[in-house]
Amino acid sequence: MMRGSIACSLAVSGDDVCAGGFVYDSSFTSHGGYWKNGDWVGLTNPVDTAIEMRIMSVTVVAK
Repeated sequence: MMRGSIACSLAVSGDDVCAGGFVYDSSFTSHGGYWKNGDWVGLTNPVDTAIEMRIMSVTVVAK
């Protein structure tokens, strides 16, 4: 169960809108990721999955 979310940055490319940020779970631990067109994509900390993670900036590159 998610308790809340915070978007820290926004990027637009064509029809795609992406926002980087984080969500809080029921124990108020933050989990970083991004929303792409409203759908949440959670990311995993590659160093230590027990460490809280926040995404502060996002960039979209058109192909």
